[in-house]
Amino acid sequence: MKEKLIEIKKFIGSLNLTTSLSKKYRGKGVIFYFHQVLTDDDFANIPRPNNDLAISVSSFTKHIQFLKKNCNIVHLKELYRNNNLAKNNKLNVAITFDDGYLDNLTNAFKILKKYNAPATIYITTSYINNKKMPWWIDLWSILKSVRGVTECYLLNNNITINKNNKIYAFKKISYFLIKKKTNEIYLFLNKLRKSINLKKSKNKRIFLNRKEIKKLSKNKLITIGAHTHNHENLKLLTYKDSKKEIMKSKKILENIIKKRVDDFAIPYGTKDNFDSKEIDILVKNGFKSNVTTINKPFFYQSNFILPRIGLGNHDDKKSLNDKITGWNFLVKKFI
Repeated sequence: MKEKLIEIKKFIGSLNLTTSLSKKYRGKGVIFYFHQVLTDDDFANIPRPNNDLAISVSSFTKHIQFLKKNCNIVHLKELYRNNNLAKNNKLNVAITFDDGYLDNLTNAFKILKKYNAPATIYITTSYINNKKMPWWIDLWSILKSVRGVTECYLLNNNITINKNNKIYAFKKISYFLIKKKTNEIYLFLNKLRKSINLKKSKNKRIFLNRKEIKKLSKNKLITIGAHTHNHENLKLLTYKDSKKEIMKSKKILENIIKKRVDDFAIPYGTKDNFDSKEIDILVKNGFKSNVTTINKPFFYQSNFILPRIGLGNHDDKKSLNDKITGWNFLVKKFI
C-alpha cells in the first residue's frame, strides 16, 4: 500500500499543473548531499545496516545525468552568495559529500569530471587516512562478528543480538550513541567488543589521505570544506570544546590544501546537533557557509543554516523531479 501511494505521488508530481502549483515551494535552489559512492558490485554484495550513507556508481551517474539535463549544477558558493541567476529558466543545484570517503575520488570524481559538475567535499579530519574510524562503521563491524547470541547492555536494558536481528540492534544502539560525545561512544564500543571477546581488526582504507585531499582541491570542480575533527554532536559540547572541534579541522585542512576553508557542514546536521553557539563560532572565525541535513526549501534565509536533501539508490527520475520542482515540499506541507 505504501509503495502504491509513493507511485501515485510521483505520478501527480510529474504533471505540468502540479509543477506550476508547487513552483513556489521549490526554493531558489537545491543542495544535495551524498556520502559513499560504491561500485555496483560493492553496493550489491557488501552487507550494511542501511543504505542512507551509500549509493552505487550507476545510480549516482543517473542522478548527475538527470541534474545536468534539468538543472544548472553550480558551485555551492554560487548558491549561497545569491549572485548567480538561473540560466535557461533552470533551477540551480549544488552537490556535496560528507566525511571524506576515498570513493569520492576513485568513483564519484570521475563522474563529476565527465559531466563538468562542481562539488564540495566536507572532511572529518580525524578520519584522514583511516587514522580513526567512524563509530557507525566500528559498531557494524562488531555486530557482524557476532555468531551466536550475546547481550549488549544499553540504558539498563538488554538487547539480544543474533544473526537475525543485527540490523535492528544497529539501529537501536545508533539511536543511543548519536546522543553521546565521541569519547563516550568509543568507550561503549570497546566494552561491547570485550563482551564478545573480539579483537580490534585493521580496516581497509576507506578515507582520503592528505595527498588525495590536496589533489582534489587543485581541481576547479572541487571545494574542500570542514566537517569537524571527530564528527562530534556539537550541541553536547561547551562553546570552548565546540570551537576546538571546528577550528582544528579548519586548520588541518588549510595546512593540507594551502587555501582558505570557508565552508562547513554540521555533523549529523539536524537541529538536535547544533545551536546558536556553533553559528557564532563559524561567523566569528571566517566561515562563509554552513550546511545542515534539514530538509526544507532553500530561500537564502541564512548562509549558516543551509538546508540539504539526501539522494540515494531509491531515488528514480520521478523522485528527483519531485525534489527539484518543490512537489515534495508541497506534499509535506499538507500531510
